[in-house]
Amino acid sequence: MSQLLCQPDILSWLWKVGSVIHLGHKGDQCPQAVKKFDADLDIDKEEWFDWEDIPSNLADPKPPDLVYNGGWVMTIVHTSGVHYLPDVFCGCSQAAAQDIQLLRVGLYPSTYKSCKTVFTLQLLDDYLLENLECKTSATHYYSKLRRITNFAFPNSIPNRYHELIRVGRQYCNLTELATSGFGHTGTAPKPGEMVFFCPTCPQPGVNLPDDWNENPDQSDNWKCTRGFVADGNFTAAHQKQARPEDDVWLKDGDSFMTRRGPYLSHLWDAIEVNDIFKREKGYGPNVGPNEVSVTNGIHWAQLLKE
Repeated sequence: MSQLLCQPDILSWLWKVGSVIHLGHKGDQCPQAVKKFDADLDIDKEEWFDWEDIPSNLADPKPPDLVYNGGWVMTIVHTSGVHYLPDVFCGCSQAAAQDIQLLRVGLYPSTYKSCKTVFTLQLLDDYLLENLECKTSATHYYSKLRRITNFAFPNSIPNRYHELIRVGRQYCNLTELATSGFGHTGTAPKPGEMVFFCPTCPQPGVNLPDDWNENPDQSDNWKCTRGFVADGNFTAAHQKQARPEDDVWLKDGDSFMTRRGPYLSHLWDAIEVNDIFKREKGYGPNVGPNEVSVTNGIHWAQLLKE
C-alpha cells in the first residue's frame, strides 16, 4: 500500500479494487456501522460491484454514486493528487463525531456538516511549507495537484481551492495553538502567552548574574542592555477588505499581533505623517498638485469598522 500511495495514477483507481477506509476500531470494519448503513440505504453488505460495469473514463476516475461498496464516497486531497475512496464511519453508541473520526486517521474535513471533501495532514503541512518557503499561492498549489492527478485534463478534476484556503487557515491556527501548549488545555491564550520565549535577551533571574546591576558604571554593562525593534508589513498596510462581512476571525491578537480593540482605539487618536508631508516641509522634492499631505488615522479606523 505504501508503494501505491506514491503513484497517483494507481491511487486514483483504488476504489475499483474494493479499497475502503474504515474509521474507528483501528482500521477494522465496524459491525454497527454496517448494520446502520444497510438499514438506512437498503444495501446488501454481500453485494459486490463489478468494476467492469461502472461507466468511467480516464478524465474522471470517480465512483458513479455517492455511496459505493458500503461507504460514503469522499474526495481525498493528498500530495499525490485528488482521489476518491469510500469511507465507513463507526456506528457504535460511544463513537466519536464524524469529524473527530476523520481527524484521528489524519484526514482534515473541509466542513463539519455533511463533509464530502477531506485533506490529508501531509498535504496541509506541505501546502504551508510551500507557501512559507516558495511563496506558492493556494491557486498555484491546487493547480499543481490537479495537473498531478490528470496531466492531460486538469480541468476535469474538481476545484477545491476555496476549501483549501479555509482549511489551511484553520490548520495553521491549530498548529500555532499546539506549539504554544494550548492543544489540550481547553483555555484561550491570554495576551503574550503565544509569543516565543527569547533565551538570548538579557533577563534578570534567567540568564543574568545576580550582581548584574550592582555596578552601573562598569564598561561592559552594555551586555545587559535589552533592545527593541519594531517592523511592519508596509505593502499590506491599510488595505480595505472587499467583503469584510464574510471574514472570520480565528483569533483576536495573540502572538505578536495587537488585539482589535486597542488597535482601533489607537487609530482614532493617531495621525500618520507620510513622506509627502515631509516634502511639503522642505525635507524632500516638491509635492504634486494631487497629493495629500496628512492621512488621519480616524479614516482607517472607519474602514476597519465597515
